[in-house]
Amino acid sequence: MVYGSRFLEPTSAAPLVTVIANRTLTAVTNVLYGSRITDMETCYKIMDTGVARSLDLESDRFDIEPEITAKLLRRGHTIVERPVRFEPRSRAQGKKIGWRDGVRALQVLVKYRWS
Repeated sequence: MVYGSRFLEPTSAAPLVTVIANRTLTAVTNVLYGSRITDMETCYKIMDTGVARSLDLESDRFDIEPEITAKLLRRGHTIVERPVRFEPRSRAQGKKIGWRDGVRALQVLVKYRWS
């Protein structure tokens, strides 16, 4: 599995609250699953089609990110990260994620850790 990390190299000026939320969710992921990733909430994910289909995904919002990561790590897949360039969007440009999505991400991480 290859994830594109926005934090391996300094790239953009994402809002501080966004960076803190992402780093918190990534840290929780690393603690729960014993991983060492830097950007769990990245939308840049590459994997074999067969692996993707086998994940039996249930989420239909932003909680898809922790669900994918949790299921990959639970199945013993290694996630390799590569730096990506990223320019954050504003709400006016269409950014829709909010604090409730962060709470949901935590719930998903815990749910799949022990299910």
